[in-house]
Amino acid sequence: LRRSNEIDWPTLLRVMNRAADEERSPFDAARELTARLFSEQRIVLGFRGESGGDPGEIMSGARREGEGLFGLKPTRREILNLAGDWEPEPAPGGASAEAPLAGAWLHRGGRWVSALSDAAFVSGLLPPHCRLCRLDRHEGNGGGKRFGGELALATRTRDGAWLPTRPARAIARLPRDLSTLSREEVETLLPEMLAEGLGGGAGAGFVERGNALSMLLSFAEKTMAVLRDRAGHALIDPPRREVAVEAETHYKDRDTGETRGSAAGSAARAWRKLGLTDEHGKPTERGTLFSFFQRGEGLAVAAGIEDESYPIDELLWHLVNLRAGYRFSMADVAGEGHGSERLAAACRRAYGPVDYEGYLQLGVPPGYGEGAAEAVEAWLSGDLARKRDRSRLGDDDEAGPGDIERAYIEWLSLLRHLRAAPTHPNPRWRALKDAAAAELKQRGATASPGAHWPTLPASILQRHPQHRLSFRRLGPAR
Repeated sequence: LRRSNEIDWPTLLRVMNRAADEERSPFDAARELTARLFSEQRIVLGFRGESGGDPGEIMSGARREGEGLFGLKPTRREILNLAGDWEPEPAPGGASAEAPLAGAWLHRGGRWVSALSDAAFVSGLLPPHCRLCRLDRHEGNGGGKRFGGELALATRTRDGAWLPTRPARAIARLPRDLSTLSREEVETLLPEMLAEGLGGGAGAGFVERGNALSMLLSFAEKTMAVLRDRAGHALIDPPRREVAVEAETHYKDRDTGETRGSAAGSAARAWRKLGLTDEHGKPTERGTLFSFFQRGEGLAVAAGIEDESYPIDELLWHLVNLRAGYRFSMADVAGEGHGSERLAAACRRAYGPVDYEGYLQLGVPPGYGEGAAEAVEAWLSGDLARKRDRSRLGDDDEAGPGDIERAYIEWLSLLRHLRAAPTHPNPRWRALKDAAAAELKQRGATASPGAHWPTLPASILQRHPQHRLSFRRLGPAR
């Protein structure tokens, strides 16, 4: 009986998390557990101060442990906030929303300006036949520069009546037999009739220039998609950048305050580089979610949970890829958009294209099958054959019906694991658990293709057993 030298990360992280919750040392709890395991070789986690072997020999890979392909590292998207500092980009649906332009900001010429003070921006909002104007000059309130629009409504005739202009007639869809209006009718009726064609602008007064009467348009209440920085300021299309995340690899003893490094190639260093533990050895939220699973599946689930722009219903379906295997590829279902590749992108964005034996290969869990979600979806809908007719893949390595059925069964097993997994305060984790339970309930008794086997034919059921050994079938002796 021999025990594998592969270290069980999820179990160790669960033990360390419990120790931290009980105000005990996570390091001592991890060492105590590894010391009690049956193994010929001492299991070294890599916390400085341990002895018993080179952790680089225990955890080895095709490349140096934790080294990304071509030196690539995990990345993080950042935006420039109103204060001029870079901060993590908020996810859509979180700090991303719509806000009125009165309080929105634009980045122009290396500085932030009010959206309505930028002439080029406001010009893009104007409806046809409307010219740019300075609203602050008409208001006379001493405020800063603010642009709006000016739309000619009517011209005065010799008898003092007002004739609507062609643009006003077209936008308001005035009847042809309508000839002239009074000044009061122009100012009360036309703005209401023009409202839908003003591109979100609202009347802000009237101005008379010679014989022409124009309406001033303000876009202060027009809403537009914005991102809010940490201070809550509404930013329109702020500058963005993508930076490499430099992972810390040291640990700090909470009791003594001593800072210790972690051995290269060790589990302790891997946990820090992947963001699974903090400097005190307590598992992070990512590490806690990872510990609910076996091997590298939890890393993919945690990466999907962290990407708040990733819809939960899509993430749930894309989990088909996790246990699908190498026989799948994006070419198995050709001619369609492949949304499940987003799960791999989320993994590589969170961890980089790194290798950790048994947990990550090029940034995704071992056994990851790209495109399996689309193949299973086509198989369930009976559309797989038609889509494969357009596929460029024609060799013997493509996934067959048995592989697709196995991927489907493995996905259902993963959903059951999710449904029974521990609770966590993260709302997206709770939503994923609820979605898994709802999916399993919807599929019911027909969830597994092996739930109903075909009946055996009578020729097999009535066949008498053969207790003789036929040497002819065995062939000549060698």
